[in-house]
This record gives sequence, C-alpha cells and structure tokens, in this order.
Amino acid sequence: MRSFAVVAIGALILGCSTTSPAPSSSPQDASPGAAPEAGSPETDAGAQTDTGVEGDGGARPLEAYRVGALDDRATVSSPGVMLMGGGTDVDAAFAWMIGKSGGGDFLVVRASGTDAYNPYLYTQLGGARSAETVIVRDSADVDSPELLRKVDQAEALFFAGGDQSRYVALFEGTVFAQHVRALAARAPIGGTSAGLHVLGGRIFDARVGSVTSAEALTDPFDPKLTFRDGFLLPPTSSLADVVTDSHFYERDRMGRSVAFLARGYVSTGRSAKAVAVDETTAVLIEPSSSARVVGSGYAYFLRLGAAPVRCAAGEPLVAEGVDVLRIAGGSTDSFSFASFTGTGLSYTLGANAGALTSSRGRVY
Repeated sequence: MRSFAVVAIGALILGCSTTSPAPSSSPQDASPGAAPEAGSPETDAGAQTDTGVEGDGGARPLEAYRVGALDDRATVSSPGVMLMGGGTDVDAAFAWMIGKSGGGDFLVVRASGTDAYNPYLYTQLGGARSAETVIVRDSADVDSPELLRKVDQAEALFFAGGDQSRYVALFEGTVFAQHVRALAARAPIGGTSAGLHVLGGRIFDARVGSVTSAEALTDPFDPKLTFRDGFLLPPTSSLADVVTDSHFYERDRMGRSVAFLARGYVSTGRSAKAVAVDETTAVLIEPSSSARVVGSGYAYFLRLGAAPVRCAAGEPLVAEGVDVLRIAGGSTDSFSFASFTGTGLSYTLGANAGALTSSRGRVY
C-alpha cells in the first residue's frame, strides 16, 4: 500500500492543510471572479494533498493545488473532446474523460476561482490517479516550465468556466498552446462555458463583451461580434472549422449562433458550422469524429450551407436554410462531425427583420 503524506511543493505554502474545499452541485464558476460555492471540507483517506504554490525561486510561483498521487506515472490514455455548456457539471462527461485518461493524472486549468474541482474529480467521482488545479494569472504563469511540465505529464486536461477573452489573451500564440495541442493527440481535452468556447476551431472571443441574440440579429457586424481562429486543438480536430456556444437555451443564444454562422460564411465563402450546448449538458467527441450527448439538456448542431441573403454592417441579418439538428442528453441519437449529420430532431431556421423563423414553429 502506498504511504501518503502532505507535501509542500515549493518554498512557499499558502494555508497548508490536508483538505480542499469541496464543491457543491458544480465546482465551476458561474462568472469571472464568482465567489466559490459553499461546501464542507472533504478529503480522501488515501489522498496526498498539495495546497499551495510552487516555483523556481526567483519568479513568482505558480498557484497549483493537487490531491492524489504526487509522482508522475503515465497511463494508457486515448484522445477525445468534451464540450460542456456550463451550469451544473455533468458527472457522466467527467467520468468519460477519466476513463479515456486510463485513470491517470487529471489537470484543470483556470484563470479564476478555486481548486473545487479537485475533490469533485478525485473523491466524488473517483478513478483518477490525481487531480490538480492550476490557476493562471498572467503570461508568465502560462509559459512557465512548471505548467508546461504539468501539461506534458497529464492524461486529461479541462478548462474551467470564466471569461473566454481572458483565456484568449493568455493562451493564444503561446508555447502552452503548442503543448495542449500535443496533449490533445493522445488524451482527452474538455471545457465548460468559456472553456468550451476556446476549444472551437473558430472562437467567439468576447473581447469587447458578450452579445445577445437580439443585438446579433439586428446587426451581424455589431462591434461585440469578434472572432478569431482556434488555437488549442490540432487543425485536424473535428472542431477545426466549427464555432461553439454555451448556456444556449438558458440565455436564448440561438439568434447569435445564427449570426455566428452568417459571419463565418461571409468570412470564408463556404459552409459555416456551429455546435451549441445547453447548461448541464455535454457533447463527447471521439477520435473517429462520432459524438454523443450526455446530461439533462440538448446540444444543437447548426450549419449554414448557402450565403446569407444579407449580412451587412448596421442592417438586420437576412438568412435562409439554417439546418439544425437537436440531440437530447442521454438519448441514443448520435452525430458525425465528419459528415456533419446525425440522428435527432431536424428542422430549419431563417433570420429576417431581427428575428428567427422555424420550420417547426419553435426555435429550440
């Protein structure tokens, strides 16, 4: 039996203890800087816990918290992508990632919040060899040797919720992003809310702020509609040319996703695709490009195969023939990103005069 002890990774320890804050129903942040969710301390009798920061002496140390095994031992992992729509985390989605990790070391990266995912992953769900949360504050953290080593040694990586513009500012064009792409070739990568957005092949980066469906349909070139190419997954990813959206039904984002498609078509001159996910719901994508949906809501797969009738600055969007496929979480329906087709509820949408029309009478 392995002997366990509390170990300080660096010279500076913040609030060292053998417990980590336990998550309530969901350990993700509802918004950037949201207060940690309440919960009683929780630990596992067989867990080693690092609560503190580590560094190389001169530089400001990296804020990292780990529970479970402290050494590195590679497991046999397999790739996949998990897209979660925000809200309460989906146990089945994380269990899928842990399974694909081969029970290995699970790394969570976030730009705000707490280490609440650690006990959720390691103790509540179980099956991971360790769970570690790194909170990155600036570019020095992102490309620090410590973080790059953690990515290289991980068998699963998850980006928590927060603010995708912050993630883009921190991660784009970095050595860290290169290491994440290399990891994605052999291990599962996932994200929720903002973490979902930055896994798309085309990213709504929200660098000017979020945008509502009404704003996007009224003016598809609204200054808040800002995009950039994806950079965290390989160019061969199933999401290579797909824009993503989260909190979908709950925040009525169908209209803005249609505007995303129109802008994508205008930008590239070819078919534009999107995947949008409700809260408490996740899409699980296999290396074969096949996908299924878990959770209590729906995922929507949208495609605009023809140029919008009108997509111009300062004018309402006019578009026809937006194909939608809705798949319920937990159903036997499936989807193929290779053909961008699947089974589920199919219908079409149009946009005109700042509103959507639907072939089924309802937008969702």
